[in-house]
Amino acid sequence: MLALIREFHGEKVLGEWSRPIWIGTYFLYTMGMIILFIGLMSIVFSALRGSIIGILIGLILIAIAILMQRIPAKYSEREKLLLTQTKLIHVVSNTIDKVIPLNTIGDVVVSDVSVFYRGRRKLVISLTKGKIIITDKGGRTLLTFETNNVDEVAKKIKSLISRESSEEQ
Repeated sequence: MLALIREFHGEKVLGEWSRPIWIGTYFLYTMGMIILFIGLMSIVFSALRGSIIGILIGLILIAIAILMQRIPAKYSEREKLLLTQTKLIHVVSNTIDKVIPLNTIGDVVVSDVSVFYRGRRKLVISLTKGKIIITDKGGRTLLTFETNNVDEVAKKIKSLISRESSEEQ
């Protein structure tokens, strides 16, 4: 489903609309276009009153669909964390060899991502409510972010990985 949304609207949709609104928007837009088409066709067959009503209803449905696109998404904490985790994996994965998602635990919503560099585990990224915590392979906390700004976190991770790999050499 998310791939379908990205294909039509690009990445920014994920942060702005919720999936039910997206589906409802396209349903209303399609129905509005069909009714508008029927209204325009009835002009050809000289049913003037029906064509005016059809055109108005079609335009109203299309306008509602366009307005629904402006409604911000109401994601749960779990959905926000999963989207953050997905984006974090995407941003970091072109720097390191493997990024492996491990698990999501119950209502607490803890998503851990083990980061492997050259076959050895280097960092563990824990996503909790409003925090991103990065620990090393020994469990020592390296960085704690009070934000879900994935780009900022990804830059720090890349610098950590390059620093650790240069220390080993």
